[in-house]
Amino acid sequence: MRNTLILIAAAALALTGCASAGTNFDPAAAAAITPGMTKQEVLARLGQPNSIATGVDGRQVMVWSRAEVNGFTGSVKSRAVSFVFGPDGRVAGPTSSSQIEGKSGL
Repeated sequence: MRNTLILIAAAALALTGCASAGTNFDPAAAAAITPGMTKQEVLARLGQPNSIATGVDGRQVMVWSRAEVNGFTGSVKSRAVSFVFGPDGRVAGPTSSSQIEGKSGL
């Protein structure tokens, strides 16, 4: 019985270990994106975005984001980048990016 409880506790601990969500994009590849690049070039480097918003003027904003949580250490990592594309399908700017690392309060 004791061995069964230990096995159940170990399995529960393993299930709460790590979690991630979003597109696992390379921050270095995102930093290399420059105005004038095409959507196809950006998508080839970063993969599919998490969200796309299109304005009435034909501009698009594409956002890539990723969050990772390690339940064992309590570490939290989050990063996001967005690019504005003009009606011609090229990076128009401005762009924004963020990266956060820390510990959860759990």
